[in-house]
Amino acid sequence: MGYGCLAELEVTPGGYTYVGDVPNMINHYAQSDVRERVERFQLNASIYNEQRGLPVVSRFKELTRTLFARLDLEMPEGLLAAIERGQSETFYTDYGTVTLTREAYNMGHGLSVDVEAASASP
Repeated sequence: MGYGCLAELEVTPGGYTYVGDVPNMINHYAQSDVRERVERFQLNASIYNEQRGLPVVSRFKELTRTLFARLDLEMPEGLLAAIERGQSETFYTDYGTVTLTREAYNMGHGLSVDVEAASASP
C-alpha cells in the first residue's frame, strides 16, 4: 500500500538482562493506496515475555474496543473472546473483513487484529 503510519506502545518494559527480558509491545498501522481514506488498519501485540503477557492481552483487548469505537464500526461478536483464547479467527462484516491472527515466535507470540475495508469507490 502506498500510504501508511505506525505508532508503538511499550506495555511491559524489558531490560535485556536475561533471555526473555524483552519489552512486550503493542503497535498499530494505518495503510491505504489513496490519501483520502484508510483502507486497512492493523493492531498488533508482540508478547515476547510470556510471564508478563496478561497485561498485554488486557491492554490489547481495551485498544481493540477503542479502535472499533473510534472508527464507528461494530466490533464482530466473538472477537474479544478469540483474543482472550489467542485463537486466529476471521469475521466477515458489511464494512469489510476483520481477522485475528496468532503467530508463534521463537520466544513468545504475536496477536494481530486486521481491519480491511470492503472494496469502495474513491
